[in-house]
Order: sequence, then C-alpha cells, then structure tokens
Amino acid sequence: MKDKRRAAALCVALIGVASCQRDGSLTARPSTRATDAMTSSDAPFYHHRGKKVYLQVDSSQLVVNSSDPSVTSVVASAVALSGAQIQQHHALGGEENDFLFRLGGSTGPALRQVVTALRKDDRMLFVSPVYTTVASGAQVIMVNNLDVRFGNGVPAAQVDRFALRQGLIVLRAPFRDAGYDAYRFRYPPGADPLKLAVTVHENPLVQWSSPGFIGDVKPASVPNDPL
Repeated sequence: MKDKRRAAALCVALIGVASCQRDGSLTARPSTRATDAMTSSDAPFYHHRGKKVYLQVDSSQLVVNSSDPSVTSVVASAVALSGAQIQQHHALGGEENDFLFRLGGSTGPALRQVVTALRKDDRMLFVSPVYTTVASGAQVIMVNNLDVRFGNGVPAAQVDRFALRQGLIVLRAPFRDAGYDAYRFRYPPGADPLKLAVTVHENPLVQWSSPGFIGDVKPASVPNDPL
C-alpha cells in the first residue's frame, strides 16, 4: 500500500512529463510532435504531384513583398511590438520587391503576431513565414506568385472570372511554345499563400496549383549592421 502511495505522489509531481497508469507505475509519454505535424489538419502544406508536402514554420525568418520605401521600418515596428528584433535583412535575388528578414528572439506566437499585423498593412503586398519541410528539413521561402494549370478546355474568360473571385492577379498566361503550360498569378494583398494555393488546387476547374518558392537564398545586400 505504501509503495502505491509513493508512486501516486510521484505521478502528481511529474504531471505534464509522464502519465500514470492505474497500477501506480509511470510511463513516459512518447514524443508525437513530428507525427502531429504530418497529420494534423492544421499543419501547413502544399501540393506537389498530387501529394501533400507538410511544412514546419521557421519562427526566425519572414518574407515580405512591398514596393514601399519604408518597408524596413514598417517591418521593424511590427517585429518590435512582438518582443523580437530584426537581425538582418536582404532582397531576394531575382524576385522583385521581395525581402527576407531574419529575426532574433522570435517565437512561434511572436511571428504569428507579426504576420497578422503586416498582412493588415496596405503597404505590404505579400507576407509569409519561412518554412522547412517536415520530411527533409529543406527550406521553403514563399514568394509572391502562384502557378495554376487549369483543366483542358477551360476557356480564358472562365479563368478570368475564377481569378477575379479569388482576388488573383494574372502575371503570365500559358505559353506552351516557351514551355509554360500554367497561368502565373500574384496573390491578393493580405492573403495566406498556402491556404489560397490549397483552395485553388481543390477547385474542379484546376488540374494543379503550386505556390512559388525558392531556397538557398543568396544575399543581395548586406546586413543592417555590417559591423
């Protein structure tokens, strides 16, 4: 009886770290973080060749698209309000008006606060966290475009109406002679690119959609403080 009471007391002391069995013994809870990220309906993902690619948020990085000259100060203000700070930032090579910000002292909730605030700012055309893939840890840096291939026989007028309903802006129509078999769109300001890409992908008019992203970014400018 005394042994069972000791085990029960130890269970109470270790609540949140282990779970207690009915016989008073202790069983450690296995980590399910990776599994949950891969299977949760809330986990971010995009489609690739008909399969879902699950992602994890990198809370230390943020990408924005803006032509406003005050973009750095606008982002810095939002980041400061979250309790974090900008460590460095640079333009994304080859992507017009896309900037990558690296943050110090940021957490998941802090980054969500920053993203939410910036998406409400009319000066920001596109805002997204940076992700890594759950399967391999590869970096996924979202950019402000979405490729969509519509089904055979979908007329251009219907595509235009579809884009209008979704708030998408046509950047390029298909040009098969040049190897482009999909439309390229720009996201509407304030959109969540992954959620919108999934919504578009699941439309019956669409064969597939693929959000634009890059990896292994080369800095196009120097950090805020080169010293």
